[in-house]
Amino acid sequence: NVTKRDLNKMETRFMKQRERILNGYYTKGYAVEEVAAATSTPATLGRRRSRHGVTRQAAAGKTKKLDC
Repeated sequence: NVTKRDLNKMETRFMKQRERILNGYYTKGYAVEEVAAATSTPATLGRRRSRHGVTRQAAAGKTKKLDC
């Protein structure tokens, strides 16, 4: 049986290891600290580029298949 005390020890060990790894990433420049959600811009939704052979008509919002 795993007691609550054992779980807390494991969680503490895990969090220390996570912090050590993240600090290494920040030091090497692999990761950037998160910006507050209020100042960040939302990501765009959907595909940025349409599939090959398909065109999108902006005015009608319909998709048209091209003969390739």
